[in-house]
Amino acid sequence: MKHLKNMKTQYTLLLLLLIVSGFVHAQSKKVIFNNNNQQANIVGNASINVSTGDITVQTETDKLIIDATTAGILAFYPDKYLINVGDSVELNWASAFTSACSAELVNGNAAWSGAKSHNTMSSEVVTINTLPTTLKLTCNQIAGGTTEQQFTLSQLPTGSTGGTGSIAINFTLQGQSGSNPIIAGDGPYTVVWSTSNADSCTATSNPFHSDWSGNVVVNNPTTGKVVNISGAPTLTLTCSNSSGQNSASLVFTNTGGGVVAGCENVTPPAGLSAKVHQQGDPKPSLGRIALSNVEGYGNPYADLANHGVQFGHTKGSQYIVIEDIDIPQNHTNYINGHLSSSIYFGDSSTAAGNMHHAIVSLSECAGDFDTSKTAVCLASVAINGERLYVTTNPNSKFITYWPQRSCLVEKGKSYYMNFFSGADTSAVTDSSKRICNETNPYNNTCASIIQQTMDDDSVLP
Repeated sequence: MKHLKNMKTQYTLLLLLLIVSGFVHAQSKKVIFNNNNQQANIVGNASINVSTGDITVQTETDKLIIDATTAGILAFYPDKYLINVGDSVELNWASAFTSACSAELVNGNAAWSGAKSHNTMSSEVVTINTLPTTLKLTCNQIAGGTTEQQFTLSQLPTGSTGGTGSIAINFTLQGQSGSNPIIAGDGPYTVVWSTSNADSCTATSNPFHSDWSGNVVVNNPTTGKVVNISGAPTLTLTCSNSSGQNSASLVFTNTGGGVVAGCENVTPPAGLSAKVHQQGDPKPSLGRIALSNVEGYGNPYADLANHGVQFGHTKGSQYIVIEDIDIPQNHTNYINGHLSSSIYFGDSSTAAGNMHHAIVSLSECAGDFDTSKTAVCLASVAINGERLYVTTNPNSKFITYWPQRSCLVEKGKSYYMNFFSGADTSAVTDSSKRICNETNPYNNTCASIIQQTMDDDSVLP
């Protein structure tokens, strides 16, 4: 809308309409639009295309005839967003398909109120007396209802020069590139970003996600920020300096079939960000930790046979999510019609610190360690000695003999395996219990070889 120009003095309208009377001496006639009662005097003769039935007329004065349902358009922005108290700001706005506009001071102190021009480009210089101050412009739409925009003017940071030039933003989902990340289901995902020439940044989301809202640091390219994604939202990062602002958005595609009931209430372990891997992604090279988001076991869960992969997370700040553990209705590896499998955690063969215990859950929501929500199990599995058992059989020997380390899953469902290193399951809420056996720590990484095996449920190990 910043580039709107004045309307042409005359419009040639090609449309289907109701002509009140004949075409001769049309300068004394009107055209009436029966969908919204708008009228316009016409000059010259009307012409009709006998092939299409379209009628062409020319209006006597400036007219913009639109459909009654056309939504109003509004742009409202200042010449700078970061200022000092007492500075003057040039406010700019433009609207179309509106019948009136009015100014409102949401909070703060500035002379911004009353009726404002509409269906044109306008500007006004206003002095800002307190900070922060939020200004709003609301316009009535010809189609009915209103459209509005607002922004907040904030204090110029100490040491900022203001007017630092154009802002560049690199905003991505960790492990992916581009502005259209694809995720395989709801859950916690890490977004990372870096900027140049920015003094402040704000996070917004549509639909609203509380994890991506409010002020954020201007650069966070490494650890990023965990956002519990549900559905297919758009996350936007808007950064400002004294000369303007710039925005970048991530438009998510969620292939997981929508929101799993309860995922919107999941709270991942405090202070830990998710490091996401997909079950079916390629296995990493032998002897190294799966460090990226595109490395997994390389096969569906029910097709694995003694497949081991080294997974590592950054001690104290991450946990691992392996997604797309799909439990089929039927499979050749099923015993007596049921899945019987186990997961073994062993010492890493790399220079990383070895896990102490694997604090692990299987859940329908990524990052869910809470068995009162969607987690079907929460266990502390000792490295080099214990296994986590996964079965679809409620009468399984696993559940009978090792209920504290058994996960009863359902056929036809998909699960996440969430885990990190810790002393016991209280590490989910107690960060002091998140420890590694760091005999040879590497990049502050805690790792384990994680091997999945199909088992015979009829024989005790």
